[in-house]
Amino acid sequence: MSTLFSYLIKIYAEADLSQKALNVFYKMLEFNVFYKMLEFNVKSLPRHLNHILELLVSHRDFIMPIFSLFKIAYKYCVFPNTKSYNILIGAFCLNGDLSIAYKLFKKLFERGVMPNVESYRILMQGVCKKSQVNRAVDLLEDMLNKRFVPDSLSYTTLLNSLCRKKKLREGRAMYAVKVFAQPLQWKKSYQL
Repeated sequence: MSTLFSYLIKIYAEADLSQKALNVFYKMLEFNVFYKMLEFNVKSLPRHLNHILELLVSHRDFIMPIFSLFKIAYKYCVFPNTKSYNILIGAFCLNGDLSIAYKLFKKLFERGVMPNVESYRILMQGVCKKSQVNRAVDLLEDMLNKRFVPDSLSYTTLLNSLCRKKKLREGRAMYAVKVFAQPLQWKKSYQL
């Protein structure tokens, strides 16, 4: 049964019928509750939530319904995963709502969902677009303290922002540049 819902959501998403896809997802949640009472095994999974989130993120007028859907998902035992959070954090960053993006990022930890490099990168890109380079460097430090290895896109995002702000000679910026250079030197020295 959940496969049927999944296909319907996917078809509506590809046809750019956002409201219908959202309605199907809500129906799936209702069926999930109903069939649990009858002991059928219809599960709404994070991937279903992610399908609908990805679809709705492309439409700016659906950002608040997305947020409502995200909150309601827990009520129906659909637990968002890291990808779900990344989609939503990215949407709020693109919309310029960094405070909400930060709150979601903190919720990741509170709910026991582990962020990944992409989670940090999305938030770094958001703060860099708002010219908040120091916050981006803070995110880099947090990322490194939690033993994440930044990817090249994270490096590029921060370095480009530092260059635009002409802050490459400042202390924290030099620290960030040194951090970027270390993994690159390591890779270079062990090449065969």
